[in-house]
Amino acid sequence: MENPFSSTPDQVPSTYYLQLTAAFVRGKLNTPSATQTYFKKPLEDLIHEENHELVKLGEEKKLDLDFLKKEEPAPYLDKLFGVLRGVQPDQVLNLEKKQTDFIWQLVDEFHYLPTIALSMDEKQVDRIKKMYKGGFTTLSTKENLPFPKLQGYPSNQFDVVTSTDGFETQEELMEALPELARITKRFIILTFPENFNQKLVRDYLESQNILQFRIEKPEKYCILIGRK
Repeated sequence: MENPFSSTPDQVPSTYYLQLTAAFVRGKLNTPSATQTYFKKPLEDLIHEENHELVKLGEEKKLDLDFLKKEEPAPYLDKLFGVLRGVQPDQVLNLEKKQTDFIWQLVDEFHYLPTIALSMDEKQVDRIKKMYKGGFTTLSTKENLPFPKLQGYPSNQFDVVTSTDGFETQEELMEALPELARITKRFIILTFPENFNQKLVRDYLESQNILQFRIEKPEKYCILIGRK
């Protein structure tokens, strides 16, 4: 599927995730007095130059936009995105306890994919809410969830569930696994440091009828892909 948000070869590439940044600026600055066209049009109807104007406006207003600057993705994340392209999910839920940049890379590439990003980081939740308000409505969140309970989400609801570097300790990951496994309909995709106990993670998932596995170890990380 062609990405309508991508720049054409004769356009200056952005150092930001352009559509996400434009949405964030609109969500932060849009008021009843905002009369500029790029505040009134649907986000997907903005032309490339209007997106850049919004980014420039955000910089002039000294908004914190650094979190949306593009970084060279780590090789293990390249592999993870390759997996996602092969899976072709119809809906994704991502859970993190600490703030990560994975979600911005995910929704920049899969902008059309309904994605719920749950984070225990209040700043991250607020950012996503501002993007939604600014018109990036395929990305949403929910606040005040008691970690790690995903209350309100039925079992087997999400085609793909991901958690990438979202947990600092093995104990946090194991605490979240029951809920991640419960709401997964098809695939669960995890990344974690190689010093975590892979067998412990795998054995638990097998006990929850997630039986088909692939584990890769690029760099010092593990990518685990499990399928129900």
